[in-house]
Amino acid sequence: MAKRPDFEPSESARGWVVNIPKSMSVSGKRARKYFVSETKARTYAASVRASHNSGVRGSMISASLALQAAEAERILAGSGVSLVEAARMAVAKMGGTEARETFRDRYWRAMAANDSIWSDKYQAQMDDLPKWLPESFMARVCGGIDRPAIEAACRQVRPSLKQSSLDMKASRILAILNFRPRHKKTSGIAILSPSQVGRCLRVCESLEERRVVAVLFFAGIRPDSEFG
Repeated sequence: MAKRPDFEPSESARGWVVNIPKSMSVSGKRARKYFVSETKARTYAASVRASHNSGVRGSMISASLALQAAEAERILAGSGVSLVEAARMAVAKMGGTEARETFRDRYWRAMAANDSIWSDKYQAQMDDLPKWLPESFMARVCGGIDRPAIEAACRQVRPSLKQSSLDMKASRILAILNFRPRHKKTSGIAILSPSQVGRCLRVCESLEERRVVAVLFFAGIRPDSEFG
């Protein structure tokens, strides 16, 4: 099985660099992307890692993966279960992909999704979050983390931590743990052209109806909501 890319940024003479494998490159060749700061590099790496984990690839699947798919299809022959259904059943038995995501990966994914959204104070706290935890905690899978584990990890780094500080840090860590990407709303608003407005008015069955429709257009009727 091919080694899974980690997209971990590294420092170089030209700045922080993220290595992009050929499977994720538009050109089909290995590529490098440079950044002036570690934060920007990790934010970009988080977005690429999330795309890779969701199955997005920049080129065709490898021959070895195609052979594995063919073998899996042969095993499933006559069962009435498709290859995709079998994969979903296997993942459900093992636990969802989110449950198997490491806390480190989710942290950087949340940071990328909330860039320029959080308040300055909240952002500063989130920037410091990795310092509150031991490296072993950052490598843990999210499905195995709960509040007692968070408190124990924080006290491992700072045993004399006050309860108020512990509560604040635990709440920020839980926010990362419970992170879910927001669904983006479409910002485009459809606007009827003068000719389209004219056609709408011409099909009105009465003068009264035409007047009502004309007022609606004058008030800023939106075809995507009023006309479905």
